Amino acid sequence: MIHISISLLILFLGSIVCYIYFSQGVMFSKTSIAPLVLDTPVSSETVRYDFKTPVVFTLNNKLKEISGLSYNKASNTIYTHNDEKGNIYEVDIDKGEIQNKFKFGPSRDYEGIAVVQDETVLVENRGDLHFYDNEKGTTVIMNTPLSTKQNVEGLCFDEDGALLLLACKGKILNKAKGESKKAIYAYDLSTKQLLQEPYLLIDIKELLSTLKLRVPEIKKEDFKKYKSRLKHFSPSGIALHPKSKDTYIISAKGSLLLVFNKNLEFTRLVFLDEKQIPQPEGICFDDQQSLYIATEGKTHRGKIYKYFFANNLY
Repeated sequence: MIHISISLLILFLGSIVCYIYFSQGVMFSKTSIAPLVLDTPVSSETVRYDFKTPVVFTLNNKLKEISGLSYNKASNTIYTHNDEKGNIYEVDIDKGEIQNKFKFGPSRDYEGIAVVQDETVLVENRGDLHFYDNEKGTTVIMNTPLSTKQNVEGLCFDEDGALLLLACKGKILNKAKGESKKAIYAYDLSTKQLLQEPYLLIDIKELLSTLKLRVPEIKKEDFKKYKSRLKHFSPSGIALHPKSKDTYIISAKGSLLLVFNKNLEFTRLVFLDEKQIPQPEGICFDDQQSLYIATEGKTHRGKIYKYFFANNLY
């Protein structure tokens, strides 16, 4: 009788766990990963993060194709969306659970999100900006000179400059600036105009030069793999650090993270763990400086990785 009771208890507890996983779609765990972090000579003031032991949130199946991330200071939550549905999801920063859902527009290819005071802005891959009024529930669409040729993949809010920063993985508007470069553009919120000159140009050749300088620290058999990943750098998300104002840019191709300081000097290159983060699509910070990176699930559920700063690590 006791044996049967224990078996029933185990089955009962197992059912609860399955219910939580499949109905709520959330798991809370810690995972150990070993990324490669490479600093440049101007990285001394760059905030350092513990990339080895993040907290991992496995998300509801509605966010299997999670895309951009943005922190909402007013509610202390993360706003996110998936690639094609016109929905904004509000996610708890401590459990990764969906708290609310807002419908802002029709199904399109949305690639980035930014909370701007009382509005939430989403960007399409063709450059159109959707300004959703969080209180009224209405949306206004603003066009930009960008198109699918530029292929916008990331969006964030620069509060100090009153700008929206748009990360593009396609061609730059001025082709003369070189095909090996990727551009970040700025949208002026006061004039409601896109600034024609790039806010930041990322030269992939410069990134490769940085990698070559660190050859003594990298195993010979691994160098070719890192080089191949870096050659395919393609921005998929962007965020500004709340304290240092450094610019963080992720790449879904190669699972990379680049950091530029407030003077837009290249300071750090991080090769994220490809097995843990196969397709990083969204990035943001909360007001405690914690770093969040979202990855699409592909054949599994989407995830958000939460990293804590630790300047004494490296």
